[in-house]
Amino acid sequence: MLFRSYTGGCYPDSLHFTITRDTTAHVEWDFGDPASGVNNTALAVKAAHRFSSPGIYTVTAKIFDASNLLIDSVTEIVERKDPNKRLLYPLPTDTVLCDGSSLIIKPHCINGIFEWGEGYGTPILNYGIRDSLYIVNSSRTVYIKMIQNGCTGCEQTDSIKITFVPKPSVAFGRYGSLCTGDSVKLDATFPGASHFWSTGDTAAYIWVKQGGTYWVNSIINQTGCTSSDTITITEYPAVQVTLPKDTILCQGETLTLTPGIVNATSHTWNGTSYNGDSLVVTQSGTYWVTAINTNGCSSSDTINVTFKPSPLFSLGNDTTICGGTFINLAPSPFQNNVSYLWSTNSTNITISVANQGTYWLKLTSTVNGCYWQDTINVNFKTLPNFSLGPDRSVCEKDTVSLNATVTGASGYTWNTAATTPVIRVFQTGIYWCDVSKDGCLYRDSVSVMVKPLPVVNLGNDASLCEGNTLLLNAANPDATYLWQDRSTAAVYLVKQTGKYYVTVNRAGCFARDTVNITYISKPVFTLGPDQPICNGMQITLNPRINDVSYLWQDGSSSPTYMVSQPGLYHLTAVNNCGSKKDSVLITTGVCKLYIPTAFTPNRDGKNDVFKSYFGENITEYHLQILNRYGKLLFESSDKNQGWDGTYKGVAQSQGSYIWIINYQLSDKPDKQLLKGSVLLIK
Repeated sequence: MLFRSYTGGCYPDSLHFTITRDTTAHVEWDFGDPASGVNNTALAVKAAHRFSSPGIYTVTAKIFDASNLLIDSVTEIVERKDPNKRLLYPLPTDTVLCDGSSLIIKPHCINGIFEWGEGYGTPILNYGIRDSLYIVNSSRTVYIKMIQNGCTGCEQTDSIKITFVPKPSVAFGRYGSLCTGDSVKLDATFPGASHFWSTGDTAAYIWVKQGGTYWVNSIINQTGCTSSDTITITEYPAVQVTLPKDTILCQGETLTLTPGIVNATSHTWNGTSYNGDSLVVTQSGTYWVTAINTNGCSSSDTINVTFKPSPLFSLGNDTTICGGTFINLAPSPFQNNVSYLWSTNSTNITISVANQGTYWLKLTSTVNGCYWQDTINVNFKTLPNFSLGPDRSVCEKDTVSLNATVTGASGYTWNTAATTPVIRVFQTGIYWCDVSKDGCLYRDSVSVMVKPLPVVNLGNDASLCEGNTLLLNAANPDATYLWQDRSTAAVYLVKQTGKYYVTVNRAGCFARDTVNITYISKPVFTLGPDQPICNGMQITLNPRINDVSYLWQDGSSSPTYMVSQPGLYHLTAVNNCGSKKDSVLITTGVCKLYIPTAFTPNRDGKNDVFKSYFGENITEYHLQILNRYGKLLFESSDKNQGWDGTYKGVAQSQGSYIWIINYQLSDKPDKQLLKGSVLLIK
């Protein structure tokens, strides 16, 4: 292999070369150092050589195998540094540079590396290994260490102190502008510097009053650091602005400022963002306008405006008042040292207005002649057509409806505290209502008289005995009367049971009363006809009369009396109007049922019905009539009801008919059955 590496210390120490190849038998070395004489060559795989002087040498090695055949020939460049010469030669130990410049430190060595560092005093090798260092605008001390021919080879160190000093600061920009009539200051001022301008000036700054290209060279006298700059200035036409002369006005007047502007594209007022074509001035002050064009040229003009005090006042807002009223017009606030003139030609401080119209007042200052005028429109609202109607009267217990309804009204206030459009009243008095509409108040009143009702009292319902009378009295002063029978007297004589009522009218007020009169008769009753009784029977005597007291023949007082024996029985009934007595004879009856054998239903009132007789002690009874074919023609459970010889309203033919009677006697437990026939004769 080639000897791409070799070892050894710094000059004048020897360097050691080695060929590493398996087939190498011997090597012929030529160290390229003829000044070393016979030591310039060597025959060995490994060789050492002390070079005669510092410098760069070309070392050649010819490689032979065991057969003495040339295998390869290689060369290597070898450097021997002069230990008496600085690594950073030809740079000085200390270097001063101008700000903005740079220093490239690029040392060189063969078969070596560099370690860099910076610091002040003791070297600090902290930059790592690199071939060169690029320094830009930063004062520092730079340290360098060279390591050559391997890690244990030759080492050398060096340093350089670099100091940057300021150069003049000149920066106009490439382009500038000025407006005709203006000037631009070009300033290159810098401490300790001298200046040379394109205009020939040597001052630190110049004033430029016209367009052109201008340059300056500036140099710091102590360090020689220089700077230069060039600017091209364009000149544009000037902006022209004009406002009127200072002005004095009266307070309340206005002044419209419209500036004359030439060569401008925009403008603003009083340093604000307002850019209107004109400005309306209403108060004292200084006003100005600034105009500018797209080239940056600007101009301003100013005006002072003074306002003399005017007698400011107001008559108030236009107003609408209610019809039938008036309004006093006066200025507010009150002004001194003024004269008054109204649209009515009045010169008074106030006027009263009762008519619709437009009114104005002009106040003129007697001090400075300034005046002020204000106008007010006065409108009148028409009262609505609203009335509570004529005075009226009403009867006691009746009510009167008072209606104050007005379309569009916003509120109602009655002297009764009611707030509805309609109220009902029932007492004597004067009633009024205030109606609010459109801010106006309207009022109407009405007198209401409540008349007392007639006093009518026919008394409580009453009962009279037959033959008696009752006088009903409905008399009232100045009244008329109408009774139930249309009679019209103040009194009415009652003679019979009935409902009596009267209507009394006094001054149109009506009252009515009703009374029910009941006549009670003396007791009226009967115990019925005399009747038989059978053994085991009971007969109930019932007079069927109420509201009386009872006294039977035996002194008992029940409403009814149970009879079980023949005899004479009597009852005395007593009420408030009198008494009555009746009696009945109970005899021993036949008690055996009698059945006729024939009847003649010819409607002559004699023997027209077939039925049974007697049998007073029968408690249950059932009669059936059948024809000879066994068809049921008639039946009844009433012993007193018989057959009239018809079937469904059709008279039956003459002949014999079968009858069947089932009955129960009061003194026997078993039911009895009787059968037979009866002859219907026509």
